[in-house]
Amino acid sequence: MGILEYLNRHEPNNLKRVSGDTWQLKDHDSLKISNGKFHWFSRGIGGSNALDYLVKVRGIDFKEAVAELSSEVGGHIRDFDKKEEYTPKKIAEKKPFILPPPNAHNENVIAYLQKRGIDKDIIDECIEKNTLYEDEKQACVFVGYDGQTPKYAAKRSTRSDFKGDVANSSKIFNFCLTAKKEESEHLCVFESPIDAMSHATIAKKLGKDNEDTHRLSLGGLSSLGLKEFLVKNPKIKNIYFCFDNDMAGEKAMERISSDIILDESLKNREFKLIIWQPKQGKDYNEMLINMIKDERELAREVTKESVKEAVKEAEKELETKNKTLSTLTKKKQQHSI
Repeated sequence: MGILEYLNRHEPNNLKRVSGDTWQLKDHDSLKISNGKFHWFSRGIGGSNALDYLVKVRGIDFKEAVAELSSEVGGHIRDFDKKEEYTPKKIAEKKPFILPPPNAHNENVIAYLQKRGIDKDIIDECIEKNTLYEDEKQACVFVGYDGQTPKYAAKRSTRSDFKGDVANSSKIFNFCLTAKKEESEHLCVFESPIDAMSHATIAKKLGKDNEDTHRLSLGGLSSLGLKEFLVKNPKIKNIYFCFDNDMAGEKAMERISSDIILDESLKNREFKLIIWQPKQGKDYNEMLINMIKDERELAREVTKESVKEAVKEAEKELETKNKTLSTLTKKKQQHSI
């Protein structure tokens, strides 16, 4: 099935025509589709059909993607257990996941994230837990683990708009700010690590407890990491969808909610699904930046008022002194007479 045919069926509101026969996705505007092929420029990923799109962009398991597409066109789902179906030509050998080499320090990452409003203590905590570091190209590297083993990493340049997953990352294991309370029932889900850190910063600013809430980044809008996290954390009961304030985010909430409800490994679990999109701005980082601007504006207003009050007090004091001086002068004049 062609990628445009698939998107017109399943994600029609996520398509935007750029010009002629060139399209782009609203949730990934650097992904362009032309002449039946797509290329995701920010991540250097491309493909020519719906299967490539589901596996490379949406992070769906290869067999699941084949099954989904085969069921749509009425085709036969091949038996993947048969030896003859697994040929090197059809399925390339999976390459190992390797983290980018670290820089000698994390100064650029710390400065970049602080510039985006994120609390220094939250940044330091992530660095201490090895879920965040600076690579040799001065980019932020957000790491996801399978136990103690890193299996996923997302990069965010500190010097440009580049962002993308490290090669051979597994979206099953993603970046997470884990709650300090192991029995936590609360999980907030985000599209990116920076949004998760921004939400934690906002909570800290509002004096709320960050110890009782997990914050998981999905590295986009795939449900794979969420399912895995729920399986490994059986105490979770409340899931808060903290996606972007756009059509893609709303569609993703519907799709991921359905994925959770229908998943066999979670069928005996009950969840409360809560929409918790940012109250202002496109995402939680934008909301945080707006909040900081408001705080600074308020501080400026307070300073202005303080100066006005100080001027008024000084004027009153000067007026009192002048009156006193005037009285003394009159008395002196009377005494002279």
